[in-house]
Amino acid sequence: MLKTLFKLVAIIASLLVIGLVSCARNLKTEIEPIINKVYAQNNSFSTGNLDTLILSKNTYKLIDKTNQITLIDIDRIKKSEYPTDKPLVLEGDLFSSLYEGHTSFTITSVKEENNKANVTLQFYNKDFKERWDDNLVLVNEHGWKIEDVIYHHPSASNTSLKKVLEDFIENSKQEN
Repeated sequence: MLKTLFKLVAIIASLLVIGLVSCARNLKTEIEPIINKVYAQNNSFSTGNLDTLILSKNTYKLIDKTNQITLIDIDRIKKSEYPTDKPLVLEGDLFSSLYEGHTSFTITSVKEENNKANVTLQFYNKDFKERWDDNLVLVNEHGWKIEDVIYHHPSASNTSLKKVLEDFIENSKQEN
């Protein structure tokens, strides 16, 4: 009887361990769909193709502001003496540090700390034969959202997505 009881307890304990392991959160699995929405397709926030639900509140506000600046400048130029001038617009791949963007990517590491996730992405551009790593920073705002991209390519014109957006907004004030 005691032997049967020990076997039963062992089986229950095993099932609990298996249940806990299978229910354990897999951060990479949670964030992969978000990363794929940005990097597996050719998206551009300025054309409205980027799913804004994957952006943090702060990043969405910055991107929205840059889009507003571009639209206002387009309207201003249309009414100007030089209606064919180029408006204030962000160009290049803003979600990676190479202006020309990437042709493929892999997730090399995922770390979580204090409600933030830091994802190292390795990019490759086959046309330019360039390989580099950037870091994607996500915050948990009722689900993982993109907060920033930290640029590491030597030719990057800035340090991060946020800095590019903030500089564009600040420089637009000087243009007008």
